[in-house]
Amino acid sequence: MTRLGALREEYIKISSIVKGYFEIDEPTLLKSNKEDAVDARYILVGILCEKYNDSDISAVCGLSKSVVNKIRNQILMNQRSKYFFTVLKNIKELVS
Repeated sequence: MTRLGALREEYIKISSIVKGYFEIDEPTLLKSNKEDAVDARYILVGILCEKYNDSDISAVCGLSKSVVNKIRNQILMNQRSKYFFTVLKNIKELVS
């Protein structure tokens, strides 16, 4: 199986779980600006970004490469922020 074939299978599996959780359909998942749709889209792309590059995800999802890259970068920034605030909290506890 090709890399894109494997990505398509994983996309179908993950998107069905995400769509079921948020109770949205495929067009809403990929195009809507409603909060649930945006969260679902970020979760979907975030999971796929762990294994695949932006170009492949863009080809399968129908999102532009720049949108996929933006989502990937925002997810990485959020992870850093959580880590930063955890460390900050721990240091404040040690100081006080």
